[in-house]
Amino acid sequence: MKRFSSNKLGAIIGIVGMLVGCASNQTALSNASNSSPTTQPTERIYPTAWPTSTPYIQVSSATAKPIAKPTALPSDWPLPPTAPVSVTEYVDLLTDFVNAQPSNRDQLGALLTGWAEQSQSTNAAKLIGEQYRTVDLNNDAQAEILITLPVGYPDLLILLTLDANGVYQPNWTLLADQANGYRIWLVRDLTNDGMPEIVVHTAGCGAHTCSESINIVQWQAAEFHSILELSATNPTMSWADLTADGTLELIVNRGKVGSDGAGIQRKQTEIYAWDGERYTLSSIMPDPIDSQHPYWLLLDGFTALANDDKVLAQTLFRAAANAQAPFPAIGVEGSELELTIAIARFQALYTALLAGDDATAQTFYAQTQQSAADDKQWASKFMSTYQQTADLQAACSAAQAQVEEDQYLTGFSYKHRALPIQSLLCGRLP
Repeated sequence: MKRFSSNKLGAIIGIVGMLVGCASNQTALSNASNSSPTTQPTERIYPTAWPTSTPYIQVSSATAKPIAKPTALPSDWPLPPTAPVSVTEYVDLLTDFVNAQPSNRDQLGALLTGWAEQSQSTNAAKLIGEQYRTVDLNNDAQAEILITLPVGYPDLLILLTLDANGVYQPNWTLLADQANGYRIWLVRDLTNDGMPEIVVHTAGCGAHTCSESINIVQWQAAEFHSILELSATNPTMSWADLTADGTLELIVNRGKVGSDGAGIQRKQTEIYAWDGERYTLSSIMPDPIDSQHPYWLLLDGFTALANDDKVLAQTLFRAAANAQAPFPAIGVEGSELELTIAIARFQALYTALLAGDDATAQTFYAQTQQSAADDKQWASKFMSTYQQTADLQAACSAAQAQVEEDQYLTGFSYKHRALPIQSLLCGRLP
C-alpha cells in the first residue's frame, strides 16, 4: 500500500469564505476588510431557478482584441478619483451628481458605464443585475436610489435617501475589497416582514472555475444589516417557501471545482432559512449519485457512527466494501480506491460485531483474508485478539497497532483533510 508521510501533506485550503460585515463611513481604502466572494439571485426568483454557473472563456494573447479607448464622458460629469484616500470620495461624487439636477438620476447608468470603461477591468465573469435601481425600501412613497460600482472599484453598496428638503443624502456599506464589482440583483421581501431585502451579486473566474457571491442586506433604522454572506463555486440557486410560513428559503446547488488538483469532490444542495435574525444553513443534502462512490459511502459511514446510528453505519460500510465499478466520477482517485474499500471491509467487520451480528462479521472477515490490501493484516490481528479476549476495544487497539502513524487515506480535496488510518480503524473521522 502506498504510504504518505505527514511531512509531505500540504495545507488544505477551504473553498468557502465569508464576506466581511459593514464598514464605517470613515473607512479608508487601505483599511478595507478582506473578504471572499458570495453567490447569486435574480428578480424572478420564485419559483424560477437561478442559472448562476458562469462559463469561463480564456482568450489567448495572440487573438485577444486590443483594449478599446474609454468613451469620453460629458465635461460636467465626474470622472472616478485617480488616487482616492477613502471610499467616501466615490460616494460624494455620485451623490453630488444626482443632486446637481433631476435629469442626472436617469443618467446614472451611463455614468457608471463610463466609469467601467475607465477601469478597463479584465474580469472574465459575466455579472448579472443592475448597477443602480430606484426603490422604496421603507414604504414611505419616497424614491431611494441604490448604487453599486463597476468592476475595478470598491465593492460599495450606496443608498441615496431624500431629506426634508428634497436633497439626496448618502448612506453606504463596504461589501468586500475584491473590486470584482457587485450588481443589484434583487430587491424583494424575503423575510415576510413587509420590508424588502437587497440582494447583491458578484462573480469571478479562475483558470477552471467560477465563483459566485451574494450578500443579502436589510436597511433598517437608517443602517445596513447583512443577513447572509455566501460564496460558492459553479452554483445554481432558487427560492421557495418550503415551510409554508411566508418566508422564502434559499436553495443552493453547489458545483464542483473544475480542476484535478481539487481532488475528490461531491456536489451538494444546501438550504438556508430565515431564523428571525439571519439566513442560516439549515440542511445539507449530498448529491445522491456522487454519494454512491466508495469514498463517500465510507465517510458517510463514519458520520453515522459518530451520530450513534450503528445500523446506518453498518449499511454504508457494507455498501462501500461491496461497491463495484463503474463508480461516479468524483475527481482524482489514484491508488486510493483500493485502500478506501479495504478500510470499508474492516469497518463492516467491526460494526457487525458491534451489532452482535457474528454471521456477517465472519463473511467480511473471510473477504479480508482474500484481500491483497492491508486489511488482511488488520483483520487477522483484530480477530485473533477478539477471540482470545472477547474484548472489542482490545481487538481494535491490536489492529490499530498494525498501522504506522504516517499512513493516510489521502483522497482529499481543498476541503477534506488527509485521514490517518490509525484513527479510522474502529474509530471516527478525526
